[in-house]
Amino acid sequence: MKKQLICALSAVFAATLVAAEPVMDLELNSGDTAAIKDLSANKCKVVVSAPQKLAWAEGPDGKVLQFNGDRTAPRSVLQITPPKTFDLSKGFTLRFAFKTPEDYQRNVRYQLFQFGNGADKVTGVTLFLYWRAIHCRYGVKSSGAVQTPASFVVKPATWYDCVVTYDTKNVVIYVNGKAVSKPVPAAIGNIKGRWFTIGGTSPAGAGYAFKGLVSTAQIYNQALTAEEISTLE
Repeated sequence: MKKQLICALSAVFAATLVAAEPVMDLELNSGDTAAIKDLSANKCKVVVSAPQKLAWAEGPDGKVLQFNGDRTAPRSVLQITPPKTFDLSKGFTLRFAFKTPEDYQRNVRYQLFQFGNGADKVTGVTLFLYWRAIHCRYGVKSSGAVQTPASFVVKPATWYDCVVTYDTKNVVIYVNGKAVSKPVPAAIGNIKGRWFTIGGTSPAGAGYAFKGLVSTAQIYNQALTAEEISTLE
């Protein structure tokens, strides 16, 4: 009887671990700009800047959102109001599935995501492509950084499922379900930001933009495990 109870409790515990839910999960496969919304339980507010510059293209699961890389203001970005309880210091997971443009240039910064303030030295977290690598910078004025190694080369016209985790001790980049960077020690405080911004640094002012397709944009307020990441759909 005792053994059965232990097994039952273990099953419940395992199910709890698997049940990690994103605090933001955007609908980006509808082919309709007006239908872009947060599918998570938080139902975060989504503001679309310069929608006339956005387009839709064929993706793995229907029409997916296309950013044109135009850095002139107003830039086409998605601004999502974070949940009030979102706390970087507790750990997080960023997940973005994207396709690079056919004319991908290694000396151009493709800004995929930002939470915080600034353009180059961001206080918060930022995710971008540059010099054929995936970069994540974090902390006060980008005091911390991790990127994919030289052996991993970002290629033109290619889909990538990129995940960045912070477990309150280390930051790691995963691509297509596998860790591609070594764990980088980090201590990120509870830095506040007004928006989760996707597709660029901001609608106006100095900054960068993303060019390519984005089919998945999810944020968790916890670090997913390597096993959980390998089973993401």
